[in-house]
Amino acid sequence: MARVFAPGEGGVEIAYDVSEDGVVLGRDRRVQILFEADKYWLEVGEEPSGPPVTLNGEPAPGRSPMEDGDIIGMKGKSVRFSTESRTTESLVIRPLRPREESGAGEEAVLRRRLNQLGEVARELSSASDEGALLNRMIDFTLEETPADGVLIALLDEAGRLVPVAHRGGSRSRPYAASYSIMEQVIDERVAVVARDAPVEFDSPSVIRMGICSVAAVPLVAADRVLGVIYADSKKLKNSFDEGHLDLLCALGGLAAAALSSVEARRALREENESLKRRVDRVIRLELLVAASPQMRKLLESVERLSQVRATVLVRGETGTGKELIALALHRQGPRRERPFVPVNCAAIPESLIESELFGHVRGAFTGADSMRKGAFVAADGGTLFLDEIGDMPLACQTKLLRAIQERQVSPVGGDRVTPVDVRIVAATHRDLLAMAEAGEFREDLYYRLQVVPLLIPPLRERPEDVPHLVGELIKRLSGEQGMAPKEVSREAMQVLVAHRWPGNVRELANALERALVLCPGDVIGPDDLSLVGPSGRGAPAGPPGEALSGLRRALDDGLGDGAGGGGLSEMLDRLESRLVAAALADAGWNNTAAGRALGINERRIRGARVRHGLEPAS
Repeated sequence: MARVFAPGEGGVEIAYDVSEDGVVLGRDRRVQILFEADKYWLEVGEEPSGPPVTLNGEPAPGRSPMEDGDIIGMKGKSVRFSTESRTTESLVIRPLRPREESGAGEEAVLRRRLNQLGEVARELSSASDEGALLNRMIDFTLEETPADGVLIALLDEAGRLVPVAHRGGSRSRPYAASYSIMEQVIDERVAVVARDAPVEFDSPSVIRMGICSVAAVPLVAADRVLGVIYADSKKLKNSFDEGHLDLLCALGGLAAAALSSVEARRALREENESLKRRVDRVIRLELLVAASPQMRKLLESVERLSQVRATVLVRGETGTGKELIALALHRQGPRRERPFVPVNCAAIPESLIESELFGHVRGAFTGADSMRKGAFVAADGGTLFLDEIGDMPLACQTKLLRAIQERQVSPVGGDRVTPVDVRIVAATHRDLLAMAEAGEFREDLYYRLQVVPLLIPPLRERPEDVPHLVGELIKRLSGEQGMAPKEVSREAMQVLVAHRWPGNVRELANALERALVLCPGDVIGPDDLSLVGPSGRGAPAGPPGEALSGLRRALDDGLGDGAGGGGLSEMLDRLESRLVAAALADAGWNNTAAGRALGINERRIRGARVRHGLEPAS
């Protein structure tokens, strides 16, 4: 069996089998390939006008024997002749005879289709997302061909065909397409058409699915196959012809270019966003000031930890700068040239958190129109920052634990495993141990994350850092607002230092930005600060440190010397130890009874006993 390959639109070839009845080339029927006496022959009729028909560059005589690789030239187009056998038996392409139409009718149809293609070309070139582009391709195919079902499939990274959009079928009978045809189109880069699919396709699936006629075209851009447009008809009276195939080839060429453009724009947008985040993080690192002993000690630990791969759990109240600590760990270490990828576990819907972390394949769920590689793969060689890890759903914690332990991930909807080399830095403002004891957080994940814990003290415990932070923030915020930096008066600075800052550095930044914008002069005074809460407007500040000192003395008087010393975490630890010890003593060291007295469960009592070494006197 021989074939002829004719050029189609969009960089693909249309292949036709040469049967024993021969094949007609062109619409004037004067050029044919015939099979006679065990040979293939090129037969050229009389030339009414126009350029001559050529065979391998020479004018073709009336009848010539054909050999594999011969090139037939006519009307500026070249047709390749091949005697190579087909690679599979599931695809048969029968010759198409010219349609019986009047010249005027055919010209009108051609003009209308050209106008439609022009309109579609404009729409596809302006499509901003893949979903809208795919829907327009399907609409055009249904409008301009006899198709009652259309499917578009794209190749994923592994070279597998993944359906991304389709139309057809019903609720009782879902749409089904022939994958053997689509795979052949992809493998051979040829467009195919069959008027009588059950006869022309030697494939049981075609008969089983009730396909009467079919056409399929590869999507090729820059010599790269992206996917396939597949259309079929399950009605005997509706069949595809060569004109429909030409139309789909033109659509495929336009669509492939548009898909490549959408993909390139998306990649460029992601790169720009990544660069903006990188620049912003470099600027924000200036806010890691260390005037206080607590912060100096913390930053010394950060400097040591930045040189190793150990997993770090950063704890601190909201607004203390947990991401800045994670970024400092990354920027000061050997991974500084690799990506730093932050993921806010609290800001992502539960249904999408796995996709965000591990990626997904195209078609994995509704709305997965394109493949996503996920944060683990994006951070390969660098640092993955899991912010607000305490808000991660329990169902996702299992897969996260496995990924950290095995250092490999698989995307949602896929089975391909990808090795990853990432450093994990997690952060939370919550008590993960208490959550683990209450069954709200996986205990094994907690211990896997807390290899090295870092605690960021709240701003109210390090008032000596406030003036330095104010200076850095005024400089940065003035630049962002396009304003000249303003000074902060001594009185205003005293108010800022005395404020309790429940929102920590983030609240300080907001207050200063507000003052910069609203202050009419060049110096920010106390009246320009709109502070709310203790030591703010409506609650006048006392001398710096007086409220905290009084509370420390009260704790010392009530619980004994030393109870009010140190930072908040140390005070809370001492308070917990004494409360649990007292409850256990009253309950005869029964964990259940002690937990009931304190309103907590038995697991938390057991955990507190281990942490504080609480045992009855022997």
